[in-house]
Amino acid sequence: MLGKCENNIVITDQYAAYNFINPERHQLCLAHVLLNLQQMADYTGGGLTSQIGKKLVLTLQAVFRIQHRYEQSTLTEIQWLRRMQRLKRRFKTLLEQGAVAPSDRYSVRCQHLLKYEKWLWVFVTYQGTTYQQSS
Repeated sequence: MLGKCENNIVITDQYAAYNFINPERHQLCLAHVLLNLQQMADYTGGGLTSQIGKKLVLTLQAVFRIQHRYEQSTLTEIQWLRRMQRLKRRFKTLLEQGAVAPSDRYSVRCQHLLKYEKWLWVFVTYQGTTYQQSS
């Protein structure tokens, strides 16, 4: 199905079978990432793991809002880029905190996202690329 797509951006969930795709052209579906982080935020053990999860969810929701505002032309490209860079830094800091969270299940998820962090932000590098899969 993927065939030769060297110049295309491929948007995928976090399924490991897609890891062969060129990282420069591989965008993780942020809607899927958001669902996974919402599970962390809803962690019944609460505490630090849940707090970090909630902050990650809020940060990723801010990414969606900023992207929508940019697509609706209510932000300039410079405003959009500055805000995305700020959110990107914030998200990485929270992932680093989550990577050492008490719950192994969720700390491993954060470690995984840190390992493939570049795949979260391809849509910023290649403007016009969407950040989620089509239904």
